Amino acid sequence: MDAPGESNDTSLLTLLTPRERQICRLLAYGFTNRQVAEQLEISERTVETHRANLTAKTGLRCRADIVRFALESRLLRYE
Repeated sequence: MDAPGESNDTSLLTLLTPRERQICRLLAYGFTNRQVAEQLEISERTVETHRANLTAKTGLRCRADIVRFALESRLLRYE
């Protein structure tokens, strides 16, 4: 069995809503839930809900998983 998101990151990405992708990207860049909420002008609780949804859909368990997923699915640009 593959690790969460391994080898099919692109197909997992299609399961996410545009907002979940946006939140995933910001979390992968290191923003806290509060910072994401401030940047997107939404409540911190809404960020937590989107984060819970994206982790449930993808099986990602921690921030390191989110960063790896974001890099492999090209949500982040590594420079």
